[in-house]
Amino acid sequence: MRGPIIRVSAVALIALFSLALTSCRAHTGGGSAQNSPAASASENGTHAGAQSEASQGSSPTASTQSPTTKAQDGGMTPTLGAIPQGATRLEDTGDAKGIWVNSPSGNIHCLFSSDLLQLCVVDSYRVDKPYGDAVLFPGSKPIAKDTIVFAGYSEDEEMPKIAARRDGPLPTNQGERLRTLAYGETVYAGNDVCASTNEAMVCWDIETGDGARINRAGTEIFHLKK
Repeated sequence: MRGPIIRVSAVALIALFSLALTSCRAHTGGGSAQNSPAASASENGTHAGAQSEASQGSSPTASTQSPTTKAQDGGMTPTLGAIPQGATRLEDTGDAKGIWVNSPSGNIHCLFSSDLLQLCVVDSYRVDKPYGDAVLFPGSKPIAKDTIVFAGYSEDEEMPKIAARRDGPLPTNQGERLRTLAYGETVYAGNDVCASTNEAMVCWDIETGDGARINRAGTEIFHLKK
């Protein structure tokens, strides 16, 4: 006696096979994405890398701005009322001839005379001209603004100021007294101080609080508040 014949249509078989295959793929894919250590490490690594790049990218901006925006330069913070500890009193500043104090690079020269800081000259400003030129007299040739003037102008003008000079003493004149500072060295005469740092020559009056941070890139004039 023959058993009953069970007939299954081809359509039903295909439907069952497709359902089983879909279920298998869903289970396998979900487990791989959630449980694979390699996938997790790769995702975390990509996120950390983005943060690291952003952090590194901000440094040059801070570094570029640092010579003209920081209150402290190379450990020197301008202060009111007292000569910085460790500063050396300059000799040969009592007469009108005075003495030139040069930065270690030889690019910045500051003149102390009559016990005052008179001015600072920056050689590179004559070439780079970060503050342009000035015509001192009608018909005269433009002269680069290469000088930061600390004294000698009328009391009505705010000091220091960046200006051009036609005449006056220069560190290259024969017979000038010269002294080159080392990085980290600070000197003074009267109430005026100049500190040589890796970032700038920082000069100020401890009584008025008027001063300037001077380097190749530019000069920041500041006024300390009492």
